Amino acid sequence: MNVSEIVKLALPPGSRLVAGLKGGETAVTWATTFRSRPPALDHLEGGELVLLSLAAVRVVDASLSLARIITNLRERGVAAIAVDGELDQAAVAAADQVGLPLIALPSGADLHGLERSVIGLLVNKQAELQARTVQLARQLTQVAMQGKGLTGIAAEFARQTGKSVEVFDARLESLAQAGSQLALGQAQRKALQVVARNPVPVGHDPTAEWIEAQGEAPPRWAAVIPVNNRGAGVIALGGLEDSLTELDGLLVSRAATVCAMELVKERAVVEAETKIQGDFVRDVLRASYTNEASIRARAAHLEWDLEARQGVAVLSLSVPAEGAVAALRSSLSRRGVRPLVAGWDGEAAFIYPLPDQVGAADWRTVADQIRAELAHQTGTRAVSAGIGRAHGGLHGIQRSFGEAEQALRAGERLFGSGQTAAFADLGAYRLLAQLQGTPELQAFERETLGDLILYDQKSGSQLLPTLEAFFNANGNLSKTAEMLFVHRNTLMYRLNRIQELTGLSLDDPETRFDLQLALKMYHVSPRGTR
Repeated sequence: MNVSEIVKLALPPGSRLVAGLKGGETAVTWATTFRSRPPALDHLEGGELVLLSLAAVRVVDASLSLARIITNLRERGVAAIAVDGELDQAAVAAADQVGLPLIALPSGADLHGLERSVIGLLVNKQAELQARTVQLARQLTQVAMQGKGLTGIAAEFARQTGKSVEVFDARLESLAQAGSQLALGQAQRKALQVVARNPVPVGHDPTAEWIEAQGEAPPRWAAVIPVNNRGAGVIALGGLEDSLTELDGLLVSRAATVCAMELVKERAVVEAETKIQGDFVRDVLRASYTNEASIRARAAHLEWDLEARQGVAVLSLSVPAEGAVAALRSSLSRRGVRPLVAGWDGEAAFIYPLPDQVGAADWRTVADQIRAELAHQTGTRAVSAGIGRAHGGLHGIQRSFGEAEQALRAGERLFGSGQTAAFADLGAYRLLAQLQGTPELQAFERETLGDLILYDQKSGSQLLPTLEAFFNANGNLSKTAEMLFVHRNTLMYRLNRIQELTGLSLDDPETRFDLQLALKMYHVSPRGTR
């Protein structure tokens, strides 16, 4: 209860709030009387209403002024002072200066009787508030148990209080809303973001925070929704300032706890579904199943049309797969697409619907946007993507997956990390990728480039990049030297060394073709085979 309510309900008729009027809404937690013998006041914890008689003050210390007492008690955090005796101007001025409510009691008031009266009122009020908050928590928990989610919880909370309820996530995106739609000021939004980051110790309920009105945006009580001792969101109860009470703040705290339990439940369900679905998607992509009929049955259960035209994208990761999968699911869901996502060591993949009207360029654009979003959400720039062509059917999806993996490897080799490479754009690399793994191609690459690769690895030289630059410059020595930032003599030394190690002449057209073909094979060869 606040000071103004105590004056009306617990103090005798004629009691007046004469100074420190701005503190009339200060909450009172207890009452204590100034005694004429030490200790004059029991231990103060803050929030108390101090009842004192000026006659008792003079007995303790005749030189002790009321103004000095007011200043000292304000420093100790008391809520207000009620005085029996004539108040001087110095005391009134001191109370106004420090903002401490000063109450004039009728002459001869029974201070000990008033102490008991105030404490009794506070205890009864706290019991009443406790009962109301327990009742609300029980009702909201029942709604949650009925599977109505945050939307149902917000609706029931709004119905119980007759006020507007808003539930936000940690980024202040709306999760649920009930009651009248209230304006939200920019300063209020920032204040709610601070509340959403409040830590909550284990075993404690969240503490409600008062959010001041801003322009036409009314005030709110708000509390963090804690999950694993960290803010997962915030719940706010808003309405006209005169309609929001201390009880509303307590109710918001209890509602935040119920919302936290609901979020934990929802996260557990999502995590279970994500794992099951991820295992399924991984089985589909890698064809790691023994019974095709069971795979098709599982797809039908998910209402997923395996025969539809779809493409696969594979992304390289430098973060744990779990976080990347969650970010990918979020990105796909925002596009209204079923989040068919799987992750494993160092990579993640997703399947994307590609109707006939979606062309290869559109597919590449979408995949690149999703790659960029994943890089932003995971805080890393080194996210590369490879995308396969659109195919229909179970085996078509697997073919697109193989193409995406080949495009990813070739793209990182050719263009570096942080890029999106489409299998359809790889040209001759695409043909070589289709033949990867055959003994003939592996032997050809090893016989043509094996000595150069080994020499570069042992000596740290740059013969392979030099050879590639030579071909990219169409054999022009000056242009090749410029591309490599080396002197022409250095370039000539490297080219001669290449011819010595391979036993091949760079002047022979057939030799050049073989070397260029082997270089392209090198760029698309799988990791770990070189």
